[in-house]
Amino acid sequence: MAYKPARGSYEIDRIFRGLGRVRLRTGVYDKRLADRYEAMLEGLPIETVRLVLDDKIPLRAAFDAWSAGQAHTLPTMQGLRPLVATMKAWAKKPPEAVSDSETDNRDRLIARIEEIDAAACVADLPTIVKVIRRQLEGFGATFNRQRAAAMAFLRDDMGPRAALYLDLTEIPVRDEPPKYARHPCTVQEARVIARELGSKWGPVWWALCCHGLGPKEYWHDGWKPVQLGLEIFGQKWTARHRVVPLVVVPPAAPGTKAGFAEALERADLAVTPYDARRSYARWLDEIGAPDYLQDAFMGHGKNDMRSLYKWGDITAWLNEYGRKLRKHVGEKLLRVAK
Repeated sequence: MAYKPARGSYEIDRIFRGLGRVRLRTGVYDKRLADRYEAMLEGLPIETVRLVLDDKIPLRAAFDAWSAGQAHTLPTMQGLRPLVATMKAWAKKPPEAVSDSETDNRDRLIARIEEIDAAACVADLPTIVKVIRRQLEGFGATFNRQRAAAMAFLRDDMGPRAALYLDLTEIPVRDEPPKYARHPCTVQEARVIARELGSKWGPVWWALCCHGLGPKEYWHDGWKPVQLGLEIFGQKWTARHRVVPLVVVPPAAPGTKAGFAEALERADLAVTPYDARRSYARWLDEIGAPDYLQDAFMGHGKNDMRSLYKWGDITAWLNEYGRKLRKHVGEKLLRVAK
């Protein structure tokens, strides 16, 4: 039972199973209320009591939630982990393989969370998703993808029965406009899109189209010009590390993948970032590149280019098909320092 010392409010001083001796000043002067505080500590999970004792959860906040039958909403040690760092670790090594587009979506969600509240903890995720829902009014498909990514994180991290996961399921999806069909652009269409995107994102779109770069490859995996080619350090599988004919020198990224994707969506151009890579595949076909070269330049298959062909052959390809591609898209040969 709570006791009243000579000075101050009632205190709790007793042995709790799994915690040992607990001494805690309640801050209240009503013995019945202090006794209820003690009963609450007896009924809460040990992990939650530890957070109360460490001042991670205010005693009164814990009592209000417990009294309202909402003790399950109180933070846990899992919930108090830093959100951005925890999500980055999850996105880097997902429990199951995910597509490039889903990887991009998860990265965009993390970047947006970092902009909203870089210091947030895992328990703040439902609140942040509500903020994102307001920010993305009119962009239903984008919000729904990011909501799904947040749910995937909590499902993998805490399980589908966790209170935070259930809180996320109660945040309603937004209406989506019809999805864009896959659109491999003609050269003229790609040029128009580049102009519409303006000086910031237009050159990025055009460079992706001209070299078959996926968004992840451009922003994260890495690339560099090499003589007549562009070496792309694709990580999806071995063949995605490849050398393709150099058409234009890609610009340094002027912003994030999320910013690029949202610029395309805002411009309502009926294409997605990955349609740039699809356009490149179309152009390779239009210039008459044989199937085995199309596969090599797209990074399809299991083996890397250098293990299948001699470097001399690759150099000849880069020269011949680089010339054909530049003519096809209307670009002049650019000299690259060796």
